[in-house]
Amino acid sequence: MRMCLLALLATFQCAALLPAAAQPANSAPLDLAIHLSRLLTPGMALSLYRTQMVAMFRMADANGDGVISLADIELLKTQSEAGLRASTISELLRYDLDGDGVVTREEIVEVETRQGRSARGSVGAGHTTVPHQKSIDEAVTRRMQADINGDGRIEWPEMLAYARQRAATSSNPLEPTLRMILAMDKDGDGKTTPEEFDAATIEVFRRIDTNGDGIISKEELDAYRVRTGQINVVSTNRLVSDEEIRREQQKRAACAMPKASETATIVLLSSHVADALSTTTIGSQDVAVHTGKITVTSGAAPIYLIVVTFRPTVWRLEGEVGRVERLVLAGGVTGAGSTHPDQVPLIGATGISAERVTFLGRPGCIGDFTEIPSIKASAAMGIVRRELGREPAVLAGQYDVSGFTVPEGIIHARRERRSQLIIEKDSGTLRLEGDTSNIIVRKRLADLASELYGFWPGGVVAIDPDKVVASKPAESYKVLPQQAGLLQLVQSGALTQNGSGEFLIQEKIRFPAELTGAHQVKFLLRRGVPPPEGNPGHSCVMSEETGLALHNASLCR
Repeated sequence: MRMCLLALLATFQCAALLPAAAQPANSAPLDLAIHLSRLLTPGMALSLYRTQMVAMFRMADANGDGVISLADIELLKTQSEAGLRASTISELLRYDLDGDGVVTREEIVEVETRQGRSARGSVGAGHTTVPHQKSIDEAVTRRMQADINGDGRIEWPEMLAYARQRAATSSNPLEPTLRMILAMDKDGDGKTTPEEFDAATIEVFRRIDTNGDGIISKEELDAYRVRTGQINVVSTNRLVSDEEIRREQQKRAACAMPKASETATIVLLSSHVADALSTTTIGSQDVAVHTGKITVTSGAAPIYLIVVTFRPTVWRLEGEVGRVERLVLAGGVTGAGSTHPDQVPLIGATGISAERVTFLGRPGCIGDFTEIPSIKASAAMGIVRRELGREPAVLAGQYDVSGFTVPEGIIHARRERRSQLIIEKDSGTLRLEGDTSNIIVRKRLADLASELYGFWPGGVVAIDPDKVVASKPAESYKVLPQQAGLLQLVQSGALTQNGSGEFLIQEKIRFPAELTGAHQVKFLLRRGVPPPEGNPGHSCVMSEETGLALHNASLCR
């Protein structure tokens, strides 16, 4: 019963967030009437409505004195904070696998990894895909916010301090409901009595029940909501809320493309990733930005060029770039290992002026495709047709490219991208037969240059950040991403390798961006060396001074 009453209060609270319409003269406030009307359903009788209202009033009367006042708001706030503190501590303690009262990063990683694999079911034990690993990393980061001193351990004082902090910054979820009930205080004494509350609720019911039969019909309820501006009637007679309309308009506006000229050749290109790394990043030092080249050939017709790339990429335009009347860039990644639906994807270009570039404002405006014909390619063409009024004249896409030639749509790739098998060997002879082009044999001591070109055949391309037109600020990397950054740090002496191929951190560094999947390595932080900046990704980091893992303990074994 209590849960039902809480649900009723929550419904009332959501209603309190709705905008108010104009208030008629000589009547109870129309905003209050709108809020109460949200609790009505077609077919509801006045007797049932009053019963629900009485139950809601009793639940809101936290101190049980028979009226609603500011004292109830304060009491419910205190109770809400106590409950939030308890749930926060309970939530953390479920990671305390050894029962010592301390939650470590390793314990959180273990629990989240196990839960992720269990939820996937079909994925084999011990195997974690990049999207699922990203989800695990985000969960670990979220839980480790309670590690106030940053030592990788959440002890009892930190749990309590974190719980208090969360409770202190939270809002009382029922306060809007109580303040709305306080607005029914007709005599202005600061208290709403059951009689005042009942009178206000009955007035609302009768205002909607236009035929006076004591039952709210669907037609009466819809008509009232239309009159008060809560919903709009569209041509199909379907009732659509203003909020739904607003959200859809925002999505369409973020994905809108400027119109193409009548003589322009529309070209749609797509890739999941370009096969070279950029020396310039976009928006964050913790994201790996790639780069590819688009060569524009000579010709008379202007080009309307649309390029879709899932991974953050800087496209370098060369050749007869003056032919490009508009460059539309779409992407999928909005931050370090993340894709947020309301953020701008990380994408950029060089060789073209900013006024001719349009960035689609959210991921998924156009999905990347890597095969033609395919469902994804057809969907992308449909979006272009809807936005521009005609289909692309040229369509080209592949998973891994070094660049394109336009308007012909020629794809350039240094090699076919396939799944790679990495084999580590200590010594002796290893015989491989058949097609070995997708196999990397790595000795215990990593050959970073070979690995870099094995993963990214285009290597590292120097790009001036001042010449990049990008969706977010562009700047030079402090440390290059992935294997390129490891190689850079080794060449500077900040990192060395032991005979097992582990990286020894000799001085203060920044971790290369996106050491994930096949790029993960093992680091040993030497005594007296400050902890590195940045994100180690899926790599192991061990402290020589304490003998304890600082990140990803399971990978340090």
